[in-house]
Amino acid sequence: MVYKVHYFENLGGRVEFTKVLLEYGKIPYEMVNIPAAEWPKLKSTYPEGHVPVLEYEGKFLTQSLSIAQYFAKKLNLLGKNDWEEAQAYSFVLSIEDTISALKPNSRIMKIVKGETTPEEEEEATKILDKATKTQDIF
Repeated sequence: MVYKVHYFENLGGRVEFTKVLLEYGKIPYEMVNIPAAEWPKLKSTYPEGHVPVLEYEGKFLTQSLSIAQYFAKKLNLLGKNDWEEAQAYSFVLSIEDTISALKPNSRIMKIVKGETTPEEEEEATKILDKATKTQDIF
């Protein structure tokens, strides 16, 4: 049985952790893309009313970090001991902080589409530079 990852059609963001891990591990998966226009009708059918959602063998897992941790563990990416596991989790949380910082006003999509003002680009660059420095310590 193949993993199914439910997320919004043509939108990156919180699902990217999962997609990177699946691709890295060459784990077969299927994207279940949700068109934005259909989301209001579908929202109540999803656990906790949000996505991403991982579906496997009739079970559902919510929360992007839980899904990413599930695959990181399957791929032996959580370190060889408690300290390395904590470092791996710290790295993931620094990425989560970056996504959260970029999310206001859909900055991520504006950056991807090239629709940012010079001021927004400068602010995003500062956020990404900070994240890069954090990741360099690992």
